[in-house]
Amino acid sequence: MRLVVPPPAGARPATHPRGTLYELADGAGRLLLSPLFPFPIEPDAWIARALVEDAPPGTRPENLVSLPLRAVDGWDATLVEARVGAELRLVVLYRFLDYGAAAIARFDGAAGAQRDATLNALQHGRPEFPRDGTACLAELFEGVTGEAPAADAGDALAGTHRWLSGGDSVFELPEGPAAGHVRVHARTPLRPLHAIVAEIFQQTPGARLIAPRGLTTAEGEYAAVFGVATATQERAVGFVVGDEHMSVIDGVARLPERFALVRRAVVEAARATCLGLGADRRRWYFYAPPPGWTGIRRAHATEWLPPDVGASRATLTVLDARPARPTRAELAHRRTFDGLPAYLADVPPSPPVPVVAGGGARGEIVVRAAAPLARADATVRDGRWLYELRLACRADDVERFRPAIELAAASVRPLPPG
Repeated sequence: MRLVVPPPAGARPATHPRGTLYELADGAGRLLLSPLFPFPIEPDAWIARALVEDAPPGTRPENLVSLPLRAVDGWDATLVEARVGAELRLVVLYRFLDYGAAAIARFDGAAGAQRDATLNALQHGRPEFPRDGTACLAELFEGVTGEAPAADAGDALAGTHRWLSGGDSVFELPEGPAAGHVRVHARTPLRPLHAIVAEIFQQTPGARLIAPRGLTTAEGEYAAVFGVATATQERAVGFVVGDEHMSVIDGVARLPERFALVRRAVVEAARATCLGLGADRRRWYFYAPPPGWTGIRRAHATEWLPPDVGASRATLTVLDARPARPTRAELAHRRTFDGLPAYLADVPPSPPVPVVAGGGARGEIVVRAAAPLARADATVRDGRWLYELRLACRADDVERFRPAIELAAASVRPLPPG
């Protein structure tokens, strides 16, 4: 996540360990753009430290001016300008929801036109949130169609030679490693399945793609398998997705008579993979995110931002599913972290609007408004789990954004048993 600012005319990018650096035209100075970071608890103190960074001890800013700044996209920021020693310095601290980002400009001597050009550029500051395809299960499993066939009875890995390689389990075929193997990567970073399919497919010229199919593990976790085949080799790959990582089962067969065996072994291994994350934990689930919105994965939730979030400040938060029968620890967590915000504590909800989701799950949406803010809460139930979604926006934007929470709630797919 980073701050994006159009560079002033004539500025040249340069490397810097703490962000994006631009050398300004005519040697007038430098502009440093930081990555996004948690918004500081004491923003004024943060700005004061940033303003005198690298200055000799005891240096005090002179002719200090502090002003609020509203970026073109609607984001709020604070602009501070002061002379620090022989330099004129500008510090802009942006607030992007609960994240901050800073632009720090240092001008040598009289800044003149470069100062004005830099100020104009800083008014266009905006956040760039990653869109890496890992914000929800729908993104991770994009391209998966249908279900993998049920595995035949028996152990496809029987007779293989099992050993460890860097913590991974490797199963060699009886004919030896040149004939093929299955490798189980227990923990790898989350990546969208379609990206891995494309990567492996491109590595195998002339290959035929065996389309990705979904499955559910014995624990009830989501998984998928696909294959890439040529006349002389077949590669079968399975993925089991956890909360913050996934397991990958990668099988290769180089004897045509072993193609089916390795394919079956990968499916069996995927179904049998045990992540051990707990049956009654909070879990993410399938739903359709609002088209065109950007998802940010949080702790036990995904927050979706509309294209005009800078101006509207609207967010749709899809919480991970929680068990319908909460534990004592779950109740304590909800009392501490999940209560209504203070401005809505005494506001009665609107009449509930029914929601019908997949698999017979049902629920309702209620709205609470205390101008200028409002929140719509959707709760979907399937008897085992609760699926909760929250739309926060301005009171006069509720109707504009209501379809986002209605469609997302109706698209909820209940979790499989496990």
